[in-house]
Amino acid sequence: METINERLLKVMNHYNFNRNSMARALGVNLMTMSYILTGRTKTVNSDILASIVKNLPDVNIEWVITGQEEMLKNHVEIKNVIKDKALNEIMNDKINQKFNLLHGLIEKEKKLIRNTLSRHGIVMDE
Repeated sequence: METINERLLKVMNHYNFNRNSMARALGVNLMTMSYILTGRTKTVNSDILASIVKNLPDVNIEWVITGQEEMLKNHVEIKNVIKDKALNEIMNDKINQKFNLLHGLIEKEKKLIRNTLSRHGIVMDE
């Protein structure tokens, strides 16, 4: 399993940063950044995580912390939009099926009522 240090290296590479530019982008000491990126420091404190959220807004912080989802937020958002669109299409299909079923039942009831009234000599307007 990938470590948070390895994921931060991927972020650095994605932005074409070196250690120095990554440290500057996040507002941290170069030595601290070097320790994190080399794995010498095994944990990343909340200040650095907050700095990632603030200074690298495209980076999915959930991915940085857990390795779940995608590295970049827009990939996650696109997947969610596609999933939402698919769910909406399924729901619309179900609603249309129910509507057509109800419409058919109403038409049958109307016909039954007309036939019943007709047998009693009553004509109903459309």
